[in-house]
Amino acid sequence: MTGAEMAEAGVPLVIMAISVPTDLLRREILLIPTVAGVTAGVIFRIWSGREAGMGQTVLLLLVSAVPGVFMLAAAFLSEQKIGAGDGLMILMTGIWCGFMAAQLVLAVSLLLCMLIGLAMRKRELPFVPFLAAGYAVVWLLGVF
Repeated sequence: MTGAEMAEAGVPLVIMAISVPTDLLRREILLIPTVAGVTAGVIFRIWSGREAGMGQTVLLLLVSAVPGVFMLAAAFLSEQKIGAGDGLMILMTGIWCGFMAAQLVLAVSLLLCMLIGLAMRKRELPFVPFLAAGYAVVWLLGVF
């Protein structure tokens, strides 16, 4: 992985990391950096995919957004038992890293959250710390 690719994949991790304290303390994310990360990811993907053609680039963006859209739908349907901020974080991950990476990050994060929740005997935990940890694990394994 080149330095540019590492920097590109690191954007969502940095945004997640700065949202961890607010999620732990107030169960909310920092909306402006997260929306900026989503927007920057869309712009970057369109710019970097211009050789492939706009239609293919937009299709890849839409597919990459699916895991985040499902999380946002789950947040709405569960009346925020799953936070919309968690959905935005997965949306950002999909846009920056792709559909499969977003699913893998989500799976690792859910596993970590389940294990910690069982160990702590808690049913509700803030999820962004687990998303950041899951993202870091997947990134360090070289998946993206």
